[in-house]
Formats: sequence, structure tokens, C-alpha cells
Amino acid sequence: MGNIYEEGLGTTVDLKKAEDYYCAFSEETHDPTGYSAAAFLYLKNENLPNRDEKIPEYLKKSEALGGCPLSDTLIGQLYIAGTPDFPKDINKAVFYLERSKNYKILGDLFSDEKNIEPNYKLASYYYELGMSDNMDCCAKYAFLNLYYGSINESWTNVPKGISVAKKYLKTNNNYESSFFILKAMFLFFDKAKNIEGLELCTDYLYIIGECNSDSEDKNQLYYSIIDSLSDLYINENHTDKLDGLLSKLSKMTDAYPQIAEITFYLEGLLCYKHGIFCLNINEISMAYDSFDSAYKLGFEDAKKFLIRFKRDIFGKLKFR
Repeated sequence: MGNIYEEGLGTTVDLKKAEDYYCAFSEETHDPTGYSAAAFLYLKNENLPNRDEKIPEYLKKSEALGGCPLSDTLIGQLYIAGTPDFPKDINKAVFYLERSKNYKILGDLFSDEKNIEPNYKLASYYYELGMSDNMDCCAKYAFLNLYYGSINESWTNVPKGISVAKKYLKTNNNYESSFFILKAMFLFFDKAKNIEGLELCTDYLYIIGECNSDSEDKNQLYYSIIDSLSDLYINENHTDKLDGLLSKLSKMTDAYPQIAEITFYLEGLLCYKHGIFCLNINEISMAYDSFDSAYKLGFEDAKKFLIRFKRDIFGKLKFR
């Protein structure tokens, strides 16, 4: 009945009646969930009278009956923040949050320096516990293990981080979270100079087009993925794979006009790099074609190479 009056389901919203029904339920059944619902009612409605007194009163009544996940979560959060009735106590906060199995809040507690000294290993542990039913835990677990794996933290589980990241990126549409996971993946694979890993990153370039993150951050990640992978292709003599990268960039241009400028630049960059590679192996004609393509794509640096190509009296292309 309390929920009916709180939400106005088939009747007028009446928060006082909702409170009374919630409390009556707990008084009659000794079930703590009624008191926890009453506390949450006051938490959600800032204009209710005596709010600062009612929230702790109902939480303590719920606790006296054994507590429940909702009241345990609220009590844990209050111990993190610190209030007159629940003075700041991280150990007590952890006790209540573990009892409520709210592993996301526990992970956030140990990964956010606002409340305590961060303990990323412990944060990762709690996020892992919460992954089965909380996608945010998946995202944060993947980020922590990949990001800190890239700087050689001994506690990380990078293989599992990669597995969780791939699953999250394929099934979730929270592109802002996905962007930071992609960034962590790139940092790890770039440091390892791992071609297959960086190729995996290119499978998720669409995230950069979809997310609303700062455009400078998006462009930087976009550029870095393509720049690093193309360098590895050239260094490992896989220049044939540059065409595949160009194809992916072309698709990005068609799908996301808002990042067309950086995409055109990257297309020009790839052609430019291929031109330098061809010069180094004395493939003069191929080098010219690559520099010409780069220049047509707006990559101005290609011009300083193009002017050095000349044809001899027999029409053969030379580079001077």
C-alpha cells in the first residue's frame, strides 16, 4: 500500500500515507523493509519535514529488525559521508555494504580518492564480485585491470580484463564508459606493441563516433590508435594491411560526419607513411602515388616530397 500512495498508482500521491503504511508493515510483520522504504522515501523527497531526523530514525529501526539490502546500503553510504547519527567510519561502511552486496559502491569507494586513499587492487576485487549483475562493475573492472596493467601493476588480471572489456563493448551502449575502456585497452596494447591488440581496438572505433566525450580526447585517442598500428604495420613489413585501415577510416567518415576532419587527416597520414616506406625500399612509382594520394587528402607535408619527383628523358620517374 505504501508504494501505491508514494507513486500515485490509481490514486493521488500522498507521501504521509505512504510513510504510515510502510511503518505499519514493519510494525506488524517485523520485516525491516518497510522502515527502509520509509527512510528512502525521505531521502528522495528533500522537502519533507524533519527529514534529517526521520532518515536515521527509520534506518535504525530497520537495523533493529535485522536490516535489509536497501537500509544496509543507505547506512553504508552515510558512514562514508559522515553524519551526526552515522559519523564517518570506513570499516562500518564496508561492513554494511558487504552485507548488502553492493559491490559497485565498494569498488567506487576504494577507487575514488575523495574519501580515502585509493586501493585499486581492492576496488578491482569488489568490482569483480559485482560483475555478474552490474554492467558498471564490468566496465570499471576492465578499466582498472587494463589501465594499471599498462603500467605494470602486479595485482592486475589483464587477460580477464581484456575478456570483460570485449564482452562489455559488444553488449553495452553506454558509449562514455566504453570510450574509457577503449582508451585503457589502447594504452595496454600500445605499450606492448601488440598488433593484434591494436587491431582489436580498431574494431571499436565506432565508439569514438558515438560517445559525447570531449572532442579533443576523442580525436587524440582516434589518432593514437591509427598512428600506432600503422607504424607497427610498416615496421613489421605489413604495409598490405594499411588498405584495411583506410577502409575502416572511410566507413568512419560516412557514419560520423562530425569526426570527418580528423578522419581525412588520418587517411592522408597513412598514405604519407606508405610513401616514406616505399622510398626506403626504392619503390619510386608507388611512393609517388602514395604521396600524391596523401596530398589530395589534404596532408600538406606530402608536398615537400612530391616536388622532388622528376621524370628523366625516357619518362622514368626519379626521386631527388
